[in-house]
Amino acid sequence: MLQIAPLDWQPEIVVVEQQAHALAWSERLLQSCFGSGYKNWGAWVDQHLAAFLIVQEVLDEWTVMNIATAARFQRQGVATQLIQHLQKQASQQQAIIWLEVRASNEAAIQLYLKCGFVERGKRARYYRNADDTREDAIVMSWQA
Repeated sequence: MLQIAPLDWQPEIVVVEQQAHALAWSERLLQSCFGSGYKNWGAWVDQHLAAFLIVQEVLDEWTVMNIATAARFQRQGVATQLIQHLQKQASQQQAIIWLEVRASNEAAIQLYLKCGFVERGKRARYYRNADDTREDAIVMSWQA
């Protein structure tokens, strides 16, 4: 059974991040997101961290900084449930949610669209790729 709760720093976050992203964040960068100005949630299955969500909070605007799902829990609806949890929290606080997603990440874009996010624009050459080329970001938002 999936359980979603606030997330405090734990080393397992690095493992999930490395499984989820080809260009994974460093442990130091991840740790820097566990302090004032951040709201973070984890999704656990049988006491194993299945996914996490890092959100930066500035007044009534929340920005999804990172979302990652462990390999064995991908494509099982875990990220969808995390996003829906975020939307419920944001709705209660009357906050708008913003995010950027790689233009090539069709699975994530479809997930966000399914969850009611709307494309707001693009950031040219926003992401760096492993081969040092650059990729556009799609900017999306959601508001209750």
